[in-house]
Amino acid sequence: MEDKKESEKKNAIMTMVQDEKSITRALVCCKDRINASCCPELASNDEKKNKILFDTVVQIVADEKLKPCFDSLPGKLSIMRILEDTVRTGLVLGKLAYAIPQPIKVKDGWVTIARHDVKAEGYRVVLTGGKQPIFSELSWWVAYEKDIDSITVDEASGEVTIKATICADRGDLVGIIVQAREAVTGKVLARFISRGQIESIRNAHSKTWQKYQKKELTSCTWETDFEAMCIKTALKKFTKPWALVSDYIREAIYNDNDSKQSSPKGNASAVLTLGDSMIVDYIDHDDDQIKKEKIPHESETVILPVQKTAEQTLDIF
Repeated sequence: MEDKKESEKKNAIMTMVQDEKSITRALVCCKDRINASCCPELASNDEKKNKILFDTVVQIVADEKLKPCFDSLPGKLSIMRILEDTVRTGLVLGKLAYAIPQPIKVKDGWVTIARHDVKAEGYRVVLTGGKQPIFSELSWWVAYEKDIDSITVDEASGEVTIKATICADRGDLVGIIVQAREAVTGKVLARFISRGQIESIRNAHSKTWQKYQKKELTSCTWETDFEAMCIKTALKKFTKPWALVSDYIREAIYNDNDSKQSSPKGNASAVLTLGDSMIVDYIDHDDDQIKKEKIPHESETVILPVQKTAEQTLDIF
């Protein structure tokens, strides 16, 4: 027989609606799991933790595109996972991450779940911020066919030379250049990651791409935001050595459910369960660098102009 605490958690999630009080109630019931997911910056800072959760709940409640997620148990579980991912990465929805609704095919038809997608700028914050940053600087550039003769990448010295390409049509994307300065040593690193390498990683490891190819998804950001996904994949490949020795980097960047091999050291549980109910098999976080001048496509979540004061927060921890 399940205990009272477990019963309350199930009831809170199963009856959850797109309302601040309802989501907060579910958060309180899942307090232990949320707390265990926190990144180092939030683990011992209850005030900041509560504030980030409050900001996230406000965004979720105000976003009409997330409404279908509250129509099914998998969708509701995915909303809880959004909150868990927020404290796991320390990245607030809007500026550094998105909550994106994603229709998925299940045994009895289709349901909509929410995905926590970290932007490329969110990656920069993770890698250059905190008490022990990996890099003091991190930059990236997209290289196109007609840029080839105007770009030089010296991986030995870390030097990148880019001459402006004045051309209306620069051709197809051929790769991503990533450059960083190590925070501890000051060493400058640079690497060119080709389109072929990126697509090989996508084909082998992207759940979203594989599900889309099988027509188990109605849309895929590898189709709608190819450049953004190339940037994200290149940054992951570039930072993989540091993920081997940093739990925070591994959790924030590699354990984003983007692939079957999410983490270099293995994947922490990316699944939320509710008794014997359906498990949310999370899809990859195909997001990222949504350009300011670009109008988001219908599956993307935009930053919502919600009015709130700095004092507003949740009292959970």
